[in-house]
Amino acid sequence: QFNNPGEIAWSPDGRLLAYEAKYTGDTVPQVYLTSPNGSGLRRLTSTPAAARNPSWSPDGLKIAFDSDTMPYVINADGTGQKQLANTFAVAPTWSPRGDALAYRSLNGSIGVMNPDGAGRRQIVGLNSGESALFQSWSPDGGRIAFVGYSRDVVSMYVVRSTGNDLRSIVDDVGSFDVRWSR
Repeated sequence: QFNNPGEIAWSPDGRLLAYEAKYTGDTVPQVYLTSPNGSGLRRLTSTPAAARNPSWSPDGLKIAFDSDTMPYVINADGTGQKQLANTFAVAPTWSPRGDALAYRSLNGSIGVMNPDGAGRRQIVGLNSGESALFQSWSPDGGRIAFVGYSRDVVSMYVVRSTGNDLRSIVDDVGSFDVRWSR
């Protein structure tokens, strides 16, 4: 029995899907892998709290995710599960070059860290009552787009991955997700 569907992510070669789900026997949602035709279903993660927001590394060897608001990385074969930090970092998302992970922090800001969890830095700080909801890397890894919520308005922003040149590009988008095309 499947319930609580969540985020879905294609592997870079298109051969697998990673997704969050809670099946009968699971106490909380976990990250699962399957082929696009539904064969080869297997549970990837094993965390006491819900495992969410899977993101494939560009080489297809690792998957980043969060559990209990902490960032993790696991090998795509299910080995080597590692917590990257002991502080809030939700939805870690691989850069196109695989050299960084973008994430949302406790105060709703956007941060970037190295794939091993080192070098954490905030690139977009938000004011009280504002929140970044989703983030997506540009194909060249030079910018991050995100949806932000402020004063009952949902807007789309773009910022350089260094944290410079923050721009609101569309106000009142009415949507909560953003993805770059390739």
